[in-house]
Amino acid sequence: MTDLSDFRRVAGGDNFLCVVATGRSDGSVQASLVNAGVLADPLRGVDVVAFVVRGDARKGANFRARPRATVVAQAS
Repeated sequence: MTDLSDFRRVAGGDNFLCVVATGRSDGSVQASLVNAGVLADPLRGVDVVAFVVRGDARKGANFRARPRATVVAQAS
């Protein structure tokens, strides 16, 4: 676990390309390459890791059903 300033620094080293892993209903993992960054949560106003997802993408549906994810960033 790292703090958000570390995440922002590391993710920025690779143009904010990250791997996001979400859980499927059968317990398996679905992983995708996404753009991610640190933004203020619009409801709570606190900084969170956010990622871009198309409205009908499985990762979005997985995350809405089971709101946990792992985000992996690397610096090139």
